[in-house]
This record gives sequence, C-alpha cells and structure tokens, in this order.
Amino acid sequence: MLASRNFKKRNKKIENGKFSNLLFAFFKIITIGFCIIAVSYILVAGYGFITTSDYFAVDNIKINHLSILTEKDILKQAGIKKGDNIFSINTSKAVRTLMAHPWIEQAEIKRKPPRDIIVMVKEENPMAIAVIGKKYILNDKGKIIKEKENTDTMRLPIILGLDFSDINAKLNEEKFLLKSIMEILTDDNKCEELISQNSIAEIYVDKETGLTILGMPKVKKIKLGYGAFNLKCKRLKKVVSSFENYEKFDFADLTDLNRIVIKPTL
Repeated sequence: MLASRNFKKRNKKIENGKFSNLLFAFFKIITIGFCIIAVSYILVAGYGFITTSDYFAVDNIKINHLSILTEKDILKQAGIKKGDNIFSINTSKAVRTLMAHPWIEQAEIKRKPPRDIIVMVKEENPMAIAVIGKKYILNDKGKIIKEKENTDTMRLPIILGLDFSDINAKLNEEKFLLKSIMEILTDDNKCEELISQNSIAEIYVDKETGLTILGMPKVKKIKLGYGAFNLKCKRLKKVVSSFENYEKFDFADLTDLNRIVIKPTL
C-alpha cells in the first residue's frame, strides 16, 4: 500500500510539473507575442510619424548642371516637389521614371536629411540627325535617342544614306560605317580646325565609296571615303596651307591618300 501511495504521489508531482511547464511556456509565448505586437506598433507609428512629419518636408532640391533639360523638366518627370516628405518619396521609382525620359541616360536620387533631396542626371549627348524616312537624333554612341520634333531646336549635322540595319548592327564589321561617322563627330576627331561637329552641315553616306561631308567654312565639300580619317585630315591641312593665296576651297577628295585632289574657290 505504501509503495502504491508513493507511486501516486510521484505521478501527481510529475503531472503538476508538466502543468507548470506548460503554463510557463504559455505565458512565455503570450509575452513574446505581446512584445512583437508592441514593437511592431512602435515601428509602424514611428514610420508613420517620420513619413508625415513636417520636419522632414523637402525644402531644398539640388540638381546637377543641365544642358538640354530644365530643372522643371526633371522634377516633373521624377514626380518630386518641395514640401514632400523625403522619406515618403520612392526614390527607386523616381529614378526609373527619370530613366524613361529619352534625354536621360543615367539618373540617381539621394536623400540628405532632414530636408534635402539630391538629383543627379546624365543627359544624352546628341551628335547628329539621321534621316531614315523620318528624322532621328543619334547620341555619341550612334544610338537613336528619339524621333526629332519641332521643339528640338539644336543644330546638328544631317546624315543621309543610313538605314536602321546600320544603326542596329551587332557585329563589329557591320558597325564600321557608324563608327566612321562617330569618329568624325566625337572627340576622336583630331581635325577640328577644318572639320568639327559644329561646322558640318551634312554627311552623305555611300556604302561603296564612303563618306562625303558638306558645309565646313574652309572646305565646302570633302570626300573622305573610309578609314585613316585623322591621317587624311593631317594631309589636307598640309595641302590647304600650301595654297597661300586661297582662303576657301570648294572641294577636296581624300579617298586616296597618295592622290589628294583639291579645288580652290576662285
């Protein structure tokens, strides 16, 4: 009988211990849950306060120097204005919206608490207008920026004779024509005294014979052909300087480096 009573007492203690452990675990879970809810509430309330507080209202928007677009254009495109809370502005979305603008190549937006927003934009660099049925503005990489509109008033050389396959070429040998044009129009050009982007009126492209450029103040028409552009230009400078009695020339043919043809203006 004694053994049976002791056994029952031990079982009761074990059951009481299990109940106590379960009760402790229950209160522990309740306490953790309450803490999580309390912290979440504090975070939500804090976020709500930060994103609505006038203390963080945008007071100053800094935008880097622009050549084509205006600050008004940038702010309208990004959807940012003074008075917006800097933490309520979705900078990632604003950057994507800026990048969708045809004149913007790269964009970045930074917050500078408490009230400053910094917008950094790299504009496209227009180099020429390609006529392929319609007129398309090309950048310094030979890619189409956009179709030219009446509001696009910048003066750029006109390129005739290209087609979309030349512009969209993938292989290097297929890009040769476009690369030749860009060499004339970009910083690779070492012949700015005679030929520069600002002085060229038109570039005619003949896929068999090469490039011909028109409109320069010194030599009205220059037949360049393909390749060795800077060497041809150097030779042209030497030939032009040898004609001391002539200030302007109607025509120069540089397709053959061993036989330069030039016609002075009479």
